Amino acid sequence: LGRKPDGSLWRIGVQDPEQDRGAYAIIVEMEDTSLVTSGPYERFLVLEGETYHHILDTTTGYPVESDFTSASIITHSSLLADALSTSVYALGYEKGMALINSFEDVEALFFTADHQILQSEGLKRGDVEFTVTNQQYRIVQ
Repeated sequence: LGRKPDGSLWRIGVQDPEQDRGAYAIIVEMEDTSLVTSGPYERFLVLEGETYHHILDTTTGYPVESDFTSASIITHSSLLADALSTSVYALGYEKGMALINSFEDVEALFFTADHQILQSEGLKRGDVEFTVTNQQYRIVQ
């Protein structure tokens, strides 16, 4: 899509995984790029007091237990971003970051239950600009 008609960058809100829809944890500024987020907070079922989300562990068939409350991927392909956001959510930090680092032009933001934002190397370098809008979160270098 390039830039907005006025020439400015698009501002994309990343949902705070612990808040109601529309409450953002960060705002990312970008052009010609896709941002996709996966997490358990949108699609889930409560059955007999237990919450079951939609990201399943392929070895058990049950919802995966993750290091993250959400995982966001920034890259030029929405299809790749969607596949990677779900994959790294399920893989956890070590394996997920290794997977992200195996790609060129793919960046990741991982949100944790203790309000940390973990970022890939390109984001640490400032390749993509973002602003934390919920001050409960802190960026981990």
